[in-house]
Amino acid sequence: MFMEGERITGGTLLMNEASLKSLQFYNSSETYLEILEQRNESDYSTILNIIQTYALSGAVLDYGCGVGMLSMLLAKDGFIVTGVDISEQFIRSAKRKFGNIPSITFEVIGRLPLRYSDGVFDVIAASSVLEHCTGIDAILLEYRRLLKINGFLVIESPNMLSPLVRLKLIVSRLNGQRKKFHRYGTPRFLLFSMYYLLKKILLRKPEFIYVEPDYATFSEADEDVTYLSNHLDYLFFLRAHGFEVLELSRNTGIVRKLISKYLPYIAGGVMVVARKK
Repeated sequence: MFMEGERITGGTLLMNEASLKSLQFYNSSETYLEILEQRNESDYSTILNIIQTYALSGAVLDYGCGVGMLSMLLAKDGFIVTGVDISEQFIRSAKRKFGNIPSITFEVIGRLPLRYSDGVFDVIAASSVLEHCTGIDAILLEYRRLLKINGFLVIESPNMLSPLVRLKLIVSRLNGQRKKFHRYGTPRFLLFSMYYLLKKILLRKPEFIYVEPDYATFSEADEDVTYLSNHLDYLFFLRAHGFEVLELSRNTGIVRKLISKYLPYIAGGVMVVARKK
């Protein structure tokens, strides 16, 4: 189930395209498409507010745009948006909903490098996508190539190593709220996640850990992840490759704000903001 970090070069495959099964899943799963289409504007409020904080206008790459909701919101805010995704099914839905907005272009993508020239984007947004990818190091370097100097990278994803989230999932199973353990909410995975979280803190270097998804039993969010996304991988890798990391987490509420400020690595969500130097 768990695989040590790997580097995929010579045409990195996005959103786990390394597996034909995964590509078929994202192109055909009605359950996954339904989950995406049920999202509303409020689900993107945090990442949208962050982008608005750092950039007032310009060209945005919405990487892993899904059915296009974030692309639409960015276009309404005055940005010129290119929304890309590996799934033809998602892009068809995005074009059907928002294809009439002139400041948005939707495209199906495959292997890296992407066809765009160096330094063409002011902002790259990756919302709930990198946890579905392999070859994270190569993807982050592609972001660096595509961004202008002083351009901003905004990454939103679940923190798959968060002990708080793992404990919450375990408790929900033990008290009967869940009929079974979540795949990443078991006591074994809690110990696994804590070990690797402490290891990353001590060694201060990224270690991209990939997992084998089980698409046949997919029923809820995060069960299909391929990369155990976390703050520390992004922090150490981006710092080492010419980025200034400005934020690691952003939350509302007193307790969550304190966690975001002082212990972002245990927060349930990743919200990285980095500027290309």
